[in-house]
Amino acid sequence: MPLSLEAPAQEEWRALGPSHLPSQRVTRYQGENERRFLRDFASEDRRLLSAIYQTLISLYSELKPFYHDQGRSGEILQRFIASEKYPGLSNQMRYFGHATQASSSVPDCARAIHDLRGGAFQALSLRLELFSSSLETSPGAQIFFLVRDHLKIMRNCVADLDAERFAKDSARKAHAASLLVEKWSMAEFNAVARPVKVSVNCLYEGTLCESCLEFSTLDRVLYNLMNNAAEHTSDGKVYLSLLPIPEDKPEHVRFVIANAISPLHRNVLATAFPGDLTDLLRGGFTTGGHGLGTRISADFCAHAYGVEDFEEARNTGYFGAKLDRNFFVTWFHWPLENH
Repeated sequence: MPLSLEAPAQEEWRALGPSHLPSQRVTRYQGENERRFLRDFASEDRRLLSAIYQTLISLYSELKPFYHDQGRSGEILQRFIASEKYPGLSNQMRYFGHATQASSSVPDCARAIHDLRGGAFQALSLRLELFSSSLETSPGAQIFFLVRDHLKIMRNCVADLDAERFAKDSARKAHAASLLVEKWSMAEFNAVARPVKVSVNCLYEGTLCESCLEFSTLDRVLYNLMNNAAEHTSDGKVYLSLLPIPEDKPEHVRFVIANAISPLHRNVLATAFPGDLTDLLRGGFTTGGHGLGTRISADFCAHAYGVEDFEEARNTGYFGAKLDRNFFVTWFHWPLENH
């Protein structure tokens, strides 16, 4: 039985970090230092990755004209579930990355593999599973958004997976905060077997990113932290806030993700990080995964400001984590275009 906990005190989140965050960059961060190429993966993983991508592109193309039409999108998904593509997709992702990680002759692709297997795909696969079991009868637009997001994350991770669409992703195109609000607030989030309700509080209304490639870089951060929050929430709720920093003339947006935690989980974290819980974002600590997601998120945030050193970024306040009463809270900043 989930614990009954009151909502976190979101008004206190303006004090989580500094209002001045210097940037050492002259161009927008698009995840370029984390990008891989098909040649970096073992041949078996290249085959699997291409097959997964083509299946998702096909599903995306079918859903795009009808994703707001429950009846038509439901019919498309029913055909997809009944086809051999659906079990094939799950099986291909299950084996993807193994050959590369077992090989000593290819570069370290662990972080790219983590986001290719996780990202929006984790929630997508569970949502499709619910639909195939008739537990989800109104897929709505969320499956479309998850497919779209993961395709962009895949191109963000592997530059030559789809050169034509990668070029389009790189083109200048403003992405507003409202796009995040739309996709995160419209339906329950299924990053874990049970559905999680996401409560979105967005106090910033302007442009966040200047291209699809930058937006998918931000998505890699958000999905990692949201997947983690969904996995560990003790009451089936996750809180996402976007705060303009400073409030009067914003130069950054502070993203805050919070989830209620059980007393046992709280004690585990307090024992493991008695000084500063931000050390959790260093990576390597896990209660069931591998701890990569939190470090990827921290590094992406730091790189968005041109900071390469984890300690410098941690001490300056670009990102952080803390226990707030019965809640686990993480936050990171993203610079605005005019900063």
